[in-house]
Amino acid sequence: MDCKLTKPFFPFRELGDISVRLSDGSDLKIKNFPPNIYKNLFDIFFCYLDIEKKKIIQKLKNKICKKIDYFTFKNIKKNKDFFSRFKNFKKSKKTILWLPTYIDTPFEKDKNISLWISKLSFLTKKYNFLIRPHPRTIVNNYEIVNILNDNNFILDLGINSKISYLIQNSDLVLCDYGGTILGSLYLKKPVIFLNFLINSRFVQRLKNTKSLEYRLRNKLINLNLNCDEKNISHKIQQSFKKFYKKKIIKCKKKLFGIHKSLSLNQTADFLIRKLDE
Repeated sequence: MDCKLTKPFFPFRELGDISVRLSDGSDLKIKNFPPNIYKNLFDIFFCYLDIEKKKIIQKLKNKICKKIDYFTFKNIKKNKDFFSRFKNFKKSKKTILWLPTYIDTPFEKDKNISLWISKLSFLTKKYNFLIRPHPRTIVNNYEIVNILNDNNFILDLGINSKISYLIQNSDLVLCDYGGTILGSLYLKKPVIFLNFLINSRFVQRLKNTKSLEYRLRNKLINLNLNCDEKNISHKIQQSFKKFYKKKIIKCKKKLFGIHKSLSLNQTADFLIRKLDE
């Protein structure tokens, strides 16, 4: 696309001296990444993942591409009292953290939560089962928050809740789609995918674009909506075993690589040097 055509739609090209594209993370659509339009929009690309960097270098040969650390999830320490603010939290129990994304496709909104509530509620007896709904769900559909509360889930509705600390202090993370997948893998936490309706528009879109968040399901534990309590309990037990921990670590290494990335300070210094050129 001609750069002149992009200006009205992308004012940052006029406002800034350098345009930087941050990592797509687990939203990475492998099939057509990076889009051709990026060529005239961005000068520098920062990425977290090896596959991301490889594809940028192959397709946009004259662009600067730097691998940076996953700052949001870097150096997050455990805190044994982190969950003490929740009334029904018991330290003697393992903690399951459910981090559903926000699905905005017509007729599918929040069904990634509502369809799973009755399937998972039996686990609240054995585990601290904490759910952090997406902020847009909390704002747009408070009714589902009430249903979760009625089914004995521990709710984190705090505006300033830090997802990285929620993940680090949990024993298992239940994800469906979105950035929490990579964050959990970065912190080497056991992850189980809660799959959505196979024929949904949302899932088909991810499948057709070879989205990373969809493809990762081939490597890790999944739960489908037709599973029963016995199957759910079995897979959760499997996720706590050493072999699965090793699988998570292997998956992290493949995604993030073993080569050192730029730290936050190094990234800032790099940008300052580019501005001074």
